[in-house]
Amino acid sequence: TVDAAIIMGTGHQSPAIVAGGRAIAKAAGKRHGFKAHSPRVEALAFGAYNKAFAPNRTEVDWLSASDNNVDAYIADPLCGQKASIGLFYEMLGGIRFISTPKNVASMNRNTPILFISGDRDPVGEMGKGVKRAYEAFRRAGMRDVELKLYKGLRHEILNEDCRAVVYNDLWSWIEKHL
Repeated sequence: TVDAAIIMGTGHQSPAIVAGGRAIAKAAGKRHGFKAHSPRVEALAFGAYNKAFAPNRTEVDWLSASDNNVDAYIADPLCGQKASIGLFYEMLGGIRFISTPKNVASMNRNTPILFISGDRDPVGEMGKGVKRAYEAFRRAGMRDVELKLYKGLRHEILNEDCRAVVYNDLWSWIEKHL
């Protein structure tokens, strides 16, 4: 088998931001329980994402360039659930792990990696964080790392109106690496 990784909807946050967020989540978890929801922790995690798309129509405009996709997300009972403090705490632990150069360097250097994102995805800092993640993998000695940013797309690149282009690019990359 051939190992490969496609990484979507990511960024590369600074260790200080991750440590600060994790400390806040840990304190909130100790106070309210890690299974509880904290509007403060959620606002710290997601609150700034919509700012780039003001004036906002909804709280989740950052997800998609398509109003129809945003509306479908809001209407879907399986989407938009309140995340627990523990989820944020563990997610930040994972981000800390994958942002640590020695952990990236311990990966199989022959594993093909594709970073794929919308260039207007605030999770990836409008492409800047995705580029930093890509560069971190290159610096770690990964031999086959590619980066694809889609102009004008936000976080939900697999659901955007031009999703057929994204699917075709993914399929081409997978075929190339099988």
